[in-house]
Amino acid sequence: MSDMEVLRKQVRQMQEALERKNRELDALHFVWCDGGCETGTHRWTEQSITEDVVAEAERNTRRLRTWFENYKHREVRGWNTPRGPAEQK
Repeated sequence: MSDMEVLRKQVRQMQEALERKNRELDALHFVWCDGGCETGTHRWTEQSITEDVVAEAERNTRRLRTWFENYKHREVRGWNTPRGPAEQK
């Protein structure tokens, strides 16, 4: 494989990784509406809500739930350390 082909492959991989990251970020910033909003969001956007964005939002929601359940589990056992000023007493 020539140097140019290696560079093209690296650029393509970086572009694909950036596209995945952008979908993840889009999914984090959407605030879903239950049907009363024309665009499906509570914020202005011209971006369409795609299956990819919905899948990322669902994945992030599952991660948040898992984190919270684990946090509660550690808290019961006294394993949590204060995470910020609001928890420091």
